[in-house]
Amino acid sequence: MPVGGGAVELTKMGVLDEARGQKAGEYLLAALIERGRSMRPSRLFLLTNRKSQAAIHLYEKLGFVHDDDVMAAYGASYDRCDVAMNYPL
Repeated sequence: MPVGGGAVELTKMGVLDEARGQKAGEYLLAALIERGRSMRPSRLFLLTNRKSQAAIHLYEKLGFVHDDDVMAAYGASYDRCDVAMNYPL
């Protein structure tokens, strides 16, 4: 989702319960990263909640890094957001 200033946020990612454990989330995230990169953003980021440990692990595995600047700039967009991650472009 373009959020202004050339930045792109990855949002509303999820996998059905019956697809979990089949790497569907990993394939989905990899495809989203490629799509996001093709948009040539100034920043590619996501916001989430610390309770989503499995998702955070997946984000880290595919190259996202925790980023305080992203939190400061975009974290207030969601009430439950307490983790912000940036994908190095």
